[in-house]
Amino acid sequence: MIRIHPTGSYYICNPPVLVTDIDFVLYSSNLEELEESLIEDGFFFNGKGYENVALTFKSYKKQGEKGTILNYIVCQTEEIYTKYVLATEIAKNLNLLKKEDRIELFKSILK
Repeated sequence: MIRIHPTGSYYICNPPVLVTDIDFVLYSSNLEELEESLIEDGFFFNGKGYENVALTFKSYKKQGEKGTILNYIVCQTEEIYTKYVLATEIAKNLNLLKKEDRIELFKSILK
């Protein structure tokens, strides 16, 4: 099972930020298989792992169409994925245009 949801400023902000990565948050019950599939599909681990208390996820990037960069945020647990989606939808509903505001919201929900 793989779960995927849009996130990031391109999705959250209205009007959308056009010069930015296109972000998605992902979770799989088989994390190793998901990461192998991403690498086979041309994604690369961009060297960033994020740790906040016991909440961990990794970022994989790939050049998309027309110069866009796809950024897949891979969560190691379904709980992290669910919280990330919740934070995304709250930020979208509030139309948080300032990156600092989105960061603070995500931090508070992910803790």
